[in-house]
Amino acid sequence: GMLDICVLNNMGKMKFLYSMPNILKGRHNKSYPMTTFRASNITIESPDPVKAVCDGETVDGPAPFRITVAEEKIIVKTK
Repeated sequence: GMLDICVLNNMGKMKFLYSMPNILKGRHNKSYPMTTFRASNITIESPDPVKAVCDGETVDGPAPFRITVAEEKIIVKTK
């Protein structure tokens, strides 16, 4: 019921590309200029268009936009 949010702060394109595999695999450390937190929803505001990755999907467009946790659930049955 919570979003894991990672905000990359002032990171150039080359450092972003170099760092992303480790960040996605959870192998990042405090040397990366980022902030992490958890929330049930988030609103992103910016004077410029925003690019984000939400649940593996790229989202981009004019701000503000709001991301919330869906109430629906997927039931997985195993043998």
